Amino acid sequence: AEVQPGSTIIVAPGDRVPLDGEVIDGRSTVDRAMITGESVPVPIGSGTLLQAGVTNLAAPLHIKVTADAHN
Repeated sequence: AEVQPGSTIIVAPGDRVPLDGEVIDGRSTVDRAMITGESVPVPIGSGTLLQAGVTNLAAPLHIKVTADAHN
């Protein structure tokens, strides 16, 4: 509830993305099984939009939050 859209968060490897957002720094792979049911790792980088619930697998990501927890 304290993180507002426009804020930047860092998601460490092994952590789930807590809020929808756009990757602004970092390259990694994510597991989208919680969203799509498909467990194949997907490469991502700057400009990638992520949904809350995906798991970051490889490297830290700086994400600009695009929606609050209530949306």
